[in-house]
Amino acid sequence: LDKYQLLFEELDDLDSHLWILEPSLPARRCSIERRIALWEGGASMVIVLDPERPRGVPVLVRFMGVTLATMKAAASVAGKGANSNEKNVIDW
Repeated sequence: LDKYQLLFEELDDLDSHLWILEPSLPARRCSIERRIALWEGGASMVIVLDPERPRGVPVLVRFMGVTLATMKAAASVAGKGANSNEKNVIDW
């Protein structure tokens, strides 16, 4: 359990500072995925943290909601992700 203390701290930080849609709070620590509300209108983002590097780039980033703002946000992240770690997944 000590090995994952940093992961638990990051999950707790997300849960306490963001509007978490899923999993319902209080979230269990076995779930490394969080669906976060971005703004009014139903747009949200799903992230999956890397248990080995919880403060690194998320393993998965998925934007949800069919709005122009959501597509722009996804395109922005996709552009930045192309120059960084090849293992990143941008899903739309």
